[in-house]
Amino acid sequence: MSEATRLATPELTADIARELLEYDPDTGVLTWRWRDRKWFKTDGAWASRNALWAGKPAGSDHPAGYRKVNIAGKFIWVHRLIWLMQTGAWPAHHIDHIDHDTSNNRWENLREATPEENARNQRRNVRNKSGRTGVHQDRSGRWWARVRSMGERLERGPFKEFWQAELVRTGMQRAAGDYHPNHGVDLKAGEVPEHHDIITIETDVHRGGR
Repeated sequence: MSEATRLATPELTADIARELLEYDPDTGVLTWRWRDRKWFKTDGAWASRNALWAGKPAGSDHPAGYRKVNIAGKFIWVHRLIWLMQTGAWPAHHIDHIDHDTSNNRWENLREATPEENARNQRRNVRNKSGRTGVHQDRSGRWWARVRSMGERLERGPFKEFWQAELVRTGMQRAAGDYHPNHGVDLKAGEVPEHHDIITIETDVHRGGR
């Protein structure tokens, strides 16, 4: 029976994945294991496959920064496969790379997250011009702080100074309670999460936009 047939029925399980691959949780690297003879039709295919791949890193890079691995002709995201191998079950939701580095598959850097939770731990958008997620300047030069929570957009402003809007945005994010501290932080550039106290600055409060 061919490898493709064996893996197609039944579907890929944690036990099969662990037989085919080895995962190092400290480095995040998947490595192809030496494959048993039972997976191949011929001795030649068995010897050739192990000579080429046994002990080699598994997977290839995706343009988005993720890694993918080909098992029985089907590409699988490496971070989801790792979750299966570590927990015994496929994730029900997204797998979030906590430090925003989608190639970093160390176990301590992975967490299961709902789409909403995943969206609340994103690197700063490349289109952001202020240097602070959730802070923007209007045409008059005034600064605004914005956050989304429980499906609602909350906005505070206007402020004369950028630092005022920045501090208020931090407070709003903490008050929402559902944002990861790394949200909007460029960790690759050496930025660190900020933990300002929630402060109150006299201003108008707007819900749903100005």
